[in-house]
Amino acid sequence: MGKTKSNQEFNAHHPYVVICEGVDGKNFLIQYLNYLVKAGKIPDEYEAYDFGGNEDINKKLQISPSLKNFAKMKAILIVRDAEMDAAGAVTSLQQVCNTAFKAEVASTGDFAYSGTYEGLKIGFYLWPGLRQGQFQSGTLEDICNELLCAQANEASTSELRQQTKDYITAIEQSRGERFRRRHKNSLHTIFAGTDRFVGMKIGEAAKAGAFDFSAPPLQVLERRICMMSNK
Repeated sequence: MGKTKSNQEFNAHHPYVVICEGVDGKNFLIQYLNYLVKAGKIPDEYEAYDFGGNEDINKKLQISPSLKNFAKMKAILIVRDAEMDAAGAVTSLQQVCNTAFKAEVASTGDFAYSGTYEGLKIGFYLWPGLRQGQFQSGTLEDICNELLCAQANEASTSELRQQTKDYITAIEQSRGERFRRRHKNSLHTIFAGTDRFVGMKIGEAAKAGAFDFSAPPLQVLERRICMMSNK
């Protein structure tokens, strides 16, 4: 695990598929899957695929059954940002799962079996995750902020977060408008406040140990990923 095949085909030897949103999402999940493999929680039979942005994901899922080796896949988990409208994102994914796979996936994203492709499990997960049974609005960057390792930063994590918040707020007040991608500005400002992670992208920071993959905010995702290969 760790490399990805072309989006024009699936890997016949890795029947557990994680569909990701964008390069950052893919590279973060590659590191997370590697962590789960090394911990002995899942077999080395998972593959991560970047299907592009949210709209691209829906379109590519529609044609995914036509890709090479699709018939050998056993489970598909779609992972993307909830963005500003978690409820809308849930509805969109439920619709595409139904249209592409005839799978009636619950609003919590728990796996459902395809009504068209025998034995195939379909589910989804939205960043930054579930709270009290509902997905929350937000992004991968939001959960990365929560997962920052206390020991990975020269300053304390809480202090670095607060200083970053104050800095971003001051800049927004000076420019007279909010940043369009505030979540990215915030996370990369935190990275810039360290020697180890300055200039890194999310996947690079994940590989360098910036995030605590054993932290409680990832427990639901861990269970869902493990369920993909459970008999």
